[in-house]
Amino acid sequence: MTPAEHQRWLEKFTQADCDELADFTWPMVYFKIHGIPQGQQWSVLGWLAARYIRLCGVEWLADELWSVMQASPQDERDPWRRSHAKDIAARAERFIDRADARNLPLMRAHGAALHAWVLGQPVPPPLARQPGARPARVRRPGVRA
Repeated sequence: MTPAEHQRWLEKFTQADCDELADFTWPMVYFKIHGIPQGQQWSVLGWLAARYIRLCGVEWLADELWSVMQASPQDERDPWRRSHAKDIAARAERFIDRADARNLPLMRAHGAALHAWVLGQPVPPPLARQPGARPARVRRPGVRA
């Protein structure tokens, strides 16, 4: 990017954009500076990984988590290793991929309904039940459950 292009990009960047970016990035920056107290490290590292995995790949996220781990207090008997950061980032990616795959049919149905509504067409009927939900139990006369 040339300096002139960079300047034009900065001129379009509003205070609201800065606030949104700061709200999104502050947790990672905060924990890089202050570390995570012992007893909270696994849960906070998992939360950070789930928050940022869509933004970046596993390798970049592992680097960021590793810098957080280095800023945090260590257990001398079992200190954090780089492989821990990679494992946490990879686990977060698998979790998010599974969650996205589960939600994809609902997102498609919602998108189709919204598209039809915008075009003024009849909206497709809603699903009879949520995908993956158990069918209702059938009561039979004279039989106790």
